[in-house]
Formats: sequence, structure tokens, C-alpha cells
Amino acid sequence: MSFKLKLFLAFFGGFALAGVAYLFLMPLSKEKMQAEIENWYSKNANGYTVSANGASAQSSRAHLDRADEKNDWYKIDWYGMTVTIAFTKPVADIALQKDSLQAYFSYIAIDNIQNRIPSVGWATSPLLAVSSYSEGIAFLDAAEGELNFHFTAEIFAVRANRNNEKCTEERNIADKSIDADCFVQVEKKIPFRLEMSAKVAQ
Repeated sequence: MSFKLKLFLAFFGGFALAGVAYLFLMPLSKEKMQAEIENWYSKNANGYTVSANGASAQSSRAHLDRADEKNDWYKIDWYGMTVTIAFTKPVADIALQKDSLQAYFSYIAIDNIQNRIPSVGWATSPLLAVSSYSEGIAFLDAAEGELNFHFTAEIFAVRANRNNEKCTEERNIADKSIDADCFVQVEKKIPFRLEMSAKVAQ
């Protein structure tokens, strides 16, 4: 193969690869985003499970600026999903054993449920019916210094928010209606299960 032919192929091959990359990175239309959510529902018609192992749990509290308060939460971040588990007494006073954790459990809250819905240009998450739950969690035996639990609830919808300047500004203005082009929400109830183990940071 001649040098000129190699140069030609390299040049136009680069354009082709750039074109393919652009297609993969181009923001999805609203119609395409809705189709991706409906496809996700079809694949998870019997329920959706997130298995999250190897996470890290940090003790925290509602008001970090109040020195008189003690940490009564464990907060776990896992690939964009945030899980908060609150207790009725400071976590330093609770043994990391399933019976103690269950006895002093107060509530669990989950934000941005991890999912694999293709959503270039959108922030997408399944939604639970309420912001926090006082039941549905079961703490399990775990290795020393770890939290291990299962949580069950119900997903009632999947919502996608468009990530562009206009839509972001609308969401940041209180009491302002959001343009219909800025979001997609598909409502359908399916079971949800979270299986998580997390090392408690010292």
C-alpha cells in the first residue's frame, strides 16, 4: 500500500470515527429518550434490582454546622446514587451488627437510583413513591466494619430531565413552570430492590 493511500485512509478514517463518536455523544431527542425509558421498563417488567457492593459509608448528620449534634446517619455514594440511612441514636453508639442496626433504624432515603438507561444529554432516574421509608429494610450479617442490607420498595415512574442551559435555568427558578420539552416522565409501577454492602469509613 502506497504512502499516499495510507494517508488518504487515515485522513478519511479519522473523519468517519469522529462522525460515529458524534452520533454517540449527540443529545437524545425527547422522543428517543422516552423510547429508551419504555425499553428499560420492558426489560425490567418483573422488577428492578441494584446490587451495590464495595461502596463506602460515611457517618454524617442533618446539620453539619451544629457542633452539638452527633452523627446519626450513614451516607453512601455509589456511581451517582446516594443512599442515606438514619438512626434514632448516634451511629457511634450502635454496634455494626444486624440486630442493633435494625433496632435503631429510623429511615432510608435514596436519590438518583443507579440505572443503565442510555440518556445522553439527560439526567435520568427511576423514582420511588415517597422521599424516605421507615420500613422495607433488612440488615444482614456482614464482615467487620461493614454495612450489609437489602431494601425493597416500588418504583412508580422514571423521569429524565434535559441537561441544557434553558432547562437548567427553569428548574433553578422556584415556582416556575418547566417547559414540557425539558423533561420526560413515564409512569409505571414495578418492584424495586437494593442489595448493598458498604465499608464504614473510620
